[in-house]
Amino acid sequence: MRLTAGAGVAGVVLAALALAACQVPPPVGPLPPGNIPELIGTWEGTWAGTPTTLVLTAQEGGDVSGILTTLERRGPVSTAVRGRLGLRAGRLVMVLTSDTTYSHDQFDFVTVQADRLEGTARSFGPGAREGAIVLRRRA
Repeated sequence: MRLTAGAGVAGVVLAALALAACQVPPPVGPLPPGNIPELIGTWEGTWAGTPTTLVLTAQEGGDVSGILTTLERRGPVSTAVRGRLGLRAGRLVMVLTSDTTYSHDQFDFVTVQADRLEGTARSFGPGAREGAIVLRRRA
């Protein structure tokens, strides 16, 4: 099998696109001094228009973890999430990731308040989704 220069260029372009698709949100710096909102609890809203629930079950320092559930056509789909709180450009942010055998999801919350989480999210896998995620704490 003989490769042409065009095939080599196409391969490089495909590799670059694959790497770009796997970009992670910018890293977060250390936690700011002072009060960090307690985020453990149930959060409800939407991710790219899809009903979404985030249950944060643990928060220790800047580390957080929980379960994210989206309501898909085939029914609810839940995955474990883990992440970190920290500073980016002087603002408190939270970055979460979810990894399963069939998908990788990234959540970049740029608004982190005691009653509101807002940002963007991307899914890499079947039924991939990308868009705004807006969640409010359930009372």
